[in-house]
Amino acid sequence: MSEKTQKELKRYLNKNNLKKVLPPILAIDYGRKSIGMAITDKNATIASPLEVYKLTKQEEYNNFASRLIDIINEYNIQTIVVGLPQQLHKKHIDIREEIITFSKKIEKLTNFKIFLYDETYSTVHAYQNLREEGIKQKKAKKCIDKFAAANFLQELIDFKNKEK
Repeated sequence: MSEKTQKELKRYLNKNNLKKVLPPILAIDYGRKSIGMAITDKNATIASPLEVYKLTKQEEYNNFASRLIDIINEYNIQTIVVGLPQQLHKKHIDIREEIITFSKKIEKLTNFKIFLYDETYSTVHAYQNLREEGIKQKKAKKCIDKFAAANFLQELIDFKNKEK
């Protein structure tokens, strides 16, 4: 892991900086092809899937940035949390670097301090939950990213509320 990455990981949410996370909270599950988003209610008691933004080309980031600003204004977002998986396999190294770069872009765009939260297995758990609810595989794949974001966001707010 590069020194730059180690430095950025200090933005990981933990007991020490959790009090800086104010609701409503927007969670972002970054992916190369799509970005899942979820949001909390104003009291941060429940996370709800919001939407999946499909990325088809590099210039799509500008459109996503515009949509992100709209969401922040519409829901009066106070905190943004971006999911960052643990480095379980070699393939996670590249995506972790991309997520950190993406987080920095969002930080500049929004003037928010972007927090990172461990979202390891959130997609797997979200997929299992959707399948248990009877959602067909093809339909689940289209919406999985927003449910993954809601999954790790709910975990975060449960942890935060337990710390109170």
